[in-house]
Order: sequence, then structure tokens, then C-alpha cells
Amino acid sequence: MTIKKQEGVIKGTHREILFDVSYNESFEYELVPVIFMHGFKGYKDWGAFNLVAKEFAKKGFLFIKFNFSFNGTTVEKPCDFSDLEAFGNNNFTRELTDLDRVLDYLINQYGNIINLDKLTLMAHSRGGATAIIKASEDLRVKKVVTWASVGTIEGRLPNLDLEEFKRTNVLYLPNARTNQNMPIYYQFVDDFYKNKERLELTKRAVTLDIPVLLIHGEIDTTVGLEEAKQLQKKIPNSDLLILENGDHSFGASEPWTDIELPMDLKEVVSESMKFAKT
Repeated sequence: MTIKKQEGVIKGTHREILFDVSYNESFEYELVPVIFMHGFKGYKDWGAFNLVAKEFAKKGFLFIKFNFSFNGTTVEKPCDFSDLEAFGNNNFTRELTDLDRVLDYLINQYGNIINLDKLTLMAHSRGGATAIIKASEDLRVKKVVTWASVGTIEGRLPNLDLEEFKRTNVLYLPNARTNQNMPIYYQFVDDFYKNKERLELTKRAVTLDIPVLLIHGEIDTTVGLEEAKQLQKKIPNSDLLILENGDHSFGASEPWTDIELPMDLKEVVSESMKFAKT
């Protein structure tokens, strides 16, 4: 078995999108394509995500993951938040544009070896919102899998006086792992309200007419289980898998030095594969 991994850069609207693709060369065609998105304060190589990609590739998937262009990392430093100005200027509209570029690239470069009827978006945490919104407006997407997805965007906007936020233009959020103060500029709020019809997650969820699997940890303290339950009620053709005693990252952490996936994440990967392949 030979797992092929390719890394490259896709031209984005304003910044480059760093990505990698993993697949098993033993499978010559009909690979099941999965596009994976990281969450807030995340990146494509966070924690055990490279092991996840390898597991999918072993089982006949073509697995592509990427850094959102404004996630705060750079092409030269893909695992460091070395561009906090970009981080502060990220928003959902930009993430959706990035995802569109990745979809185009996947189909143009690998369309001859993948099964487009099973094209799946898979995403962790805040990335789940981007996946759901994109799936609601793009017929190329056939399935969605979310891992610990947020259930609302508006409900997670900064809990403070928005007029004061507009006046100061910046809010700082601490990153306990890196000891950085991560800026959020008011443009994030402005972008949401300017594009509210498109970005209102609960309304987008109702319009989904494709299969959706929501996976959530029972004791997730970052995104409460109730958000997953609310999403499951809104999405017509959806199932909710609750991992007993599961946390927000399903046992993974950054850095992840083990050669095996944590047990919870192993189950998440297994269930995601079953869903995407059927």
C-alpha cells in the first residue's frame, strides 16, 4: 500500500491557500473525495489531523485539507500564528470563498479518479458552519460530516456592546496554548450582518436536502452539546452521534506525538468513513 501525499498552494482571492491531498495509489479510480476544514484557532496540521488524513487514504478516500487563507498562518509557517493581522481580518465570507476555490481545484485536478456523487465536506468546530452554509448553496456537495460544530453564528458573536466594539475596532482573545492575544476586528461582525441572509446558520440548515452526520462529544465545554441537538432538529436528513465523555477535540491535542489516533477520534473517523462511503 502506497499512500501518496501532495502539498501545494491554491491562488485565493487575497491570499494563498495552503493544502495537502492524501490518497492510496492502489485505488485507480472512484476514490471518495473528502474536503476537511479546521476550526477557529486551528490549521490543517493541528493535532492528529495528519493521522486522520492517512487513515482516510488507506480506506480508498481522497482526503484534502487546507488552511483558510486568513487563519493567521502563512505558507512559510503553516503551524504558527505569525500573521495576526490576517487572523483578525478573517470572516465567514472569506472562508466560503476559500472553500469554493478548493472545490474547484479538487474537481479540476482529480475529477478523473474521484466519485463526484459522494463528494463530502467534513469540518471541525467553527468549520462546521462553513461546511453547512456551503452545502446549502452548492450542488456539488453531496454529504456533510461535522465534528463538534457550532450550531449558531450570531449567537457566538462577541458577547459585548457591539457599538463599543465598533468604536474600538478590535477585540483580543487569548490563546492559552501559544500565549498570544488573537485580535478580532469589527469587520467580522460587519460581514455577518451585511451577509446575514447567507450566513444565518439555522436558516441555511433547514434548506439542506442532503445527508448530514453531526458528531459531538457529550462533555464538550467549547461548543455545548445543545448546539448539535439544535442543528439536528433543523437539518431534515441528519443524524446525531454523541460520544460518551467525548470532548471538543475527541481526545486529540496540539502537538500530537503518538503514532495512533486517540480512541474517541478513532471512533469519529470510523463513523465518518462509513457515512461518506454509503
